[in-house]
Amino acid sequence: MSIANNNITITLSNSKEVKQYTLTKTIKYLTLSFLLTIIAIFTTAIFHAQGLRGTISQLNADNEVLTNQSNINKELAEDFALSKKQYIKYQHEIKEIAILRNRFRKKEVMILAKAENYEKNRETLIVEATKKKERLIAEKLARKVLAQNERKKAEARRKKKQEARIAAENIRKKVEARAKAEIIRKKRQKKRMALEKLAKKKKKTLAKKKKIKTKDTCLANNKIFKNYNKFKKNTNLRKSYKIFQDKKLLSKATKYNTKLKIDISEQRVRLYVDNKVAIDSPCTTGAKRKFEPNTKIYRDKRTPKGTFKITEKISDKRSTIFGKYYHKGKVIYKGDKRKYKGNKKGLQYKGASLKNWMRLTSSGIGLHASKYIKRHPGTNGCIRLPYKISQTIFKSVRKGTEVSIVN
Repeated sequence: MSIANNNITITLSNSKEVKQYTLTKTIKYLTLSFLLTIIAIFTTAIFHAQGLRGTISQLNADNEVLTNQSNINKELAEDFALSKKQYIKYQHEIKEIAILRNRFRKKEVMILAKAENYEKNRETLIVEATKKKERLIAEKLARKVLAQNERKKAEARRKKKQEARIAAENIRKKVEARAKAEIIRKKRQKKRMALEKLAKKKKKTLAKKKKIKTKDTCLANNKIFKNYNKFKKNTNLRKSYKIFQDKKLLSKATKYNTKLKIDISEQRVRLYVDNKVAIDSPCTTGAKRKFEPNTKIYRDKRTPKGTFKITEKISDKRSTIFGKYYHKGKVIYKGDKRKYKGNKKGLQYKGASLKNWMRLTSSGIGLHASKYIKRHPGTNGCIRLPYKISQTIFKSVRKGTEVSIVN
């Protein structure tokens, strides 16, 4: 038996081996064909599935596009509706603005008209006010002129009355002066007659009495004292400004027989000639506490006690320590120049005047003339003397004259 299928022929033989061989061969061919068909089906299915996937993805993309388009259309429709509403609203607002503009124009016209009227009224008011002001000024001036005229008239009347009063007063004073002069003349005449009588009596008594030599007298402020002891008894030396001078003793002074004594407790200076007091005068010595204006400190300025000698005599000396600093003619500082702490450039120093200077110490203590004589200590250490007394003492002493300062 022979079968044709896919060019396969199976021949039946009597032998068993041929049969087995043919069967195995056919089975192999059949399995191969089956496998090939399965592979073909799978490949076609795969290709078909891929095509379906592409179509599905395309369909999904188209669907998304369509949904987006619909959403865009909806949004456009909504925007269109809103824009339409806004357009209508804007139309209404434009109409309202036009109405308001017309109203404002009308008001502007009214305001301009009012402003023009106000300007016209203001000009008229200004003119009226200026006229009124001028009228008031004229009235005021007229009143002032009238008041001045009345014042002048009153002043003239007052002056006339005053002149009349002064004339009457002068006449009365002249009459009184004449009466007083007459009384004084009579009194003087009586005094003269009485003095003439006394002079006649004195002449008679002097002619009768013998001539007696009188002792020398001493002057103290035009009061006559016979000697220094009487002067001491009759004057309070601590308080008095009286000066005792014995001119007869002073005439005997030879610069070698003189010495000075300064009493701090009594604030007096005494010039001795031959150990006798020729001058006793008030003086001013150093203060216990003296205020310094630049340092604002109170310092001890007491005159040193002891026995000294005159080492220097200058009739017109300028102090090298105490004085004034000037700048362009103005006094800037007054006092001890050693304690001046300011800038001295451009300043002029002028020392204090120490007339009839008599030095006692190297530290600047001495005697000199001054117009500031007090009855208590008040100097910076020096001894102040009255001008006339300083002159006489200056003439009566020499370099080396002894000066004792006691308390």
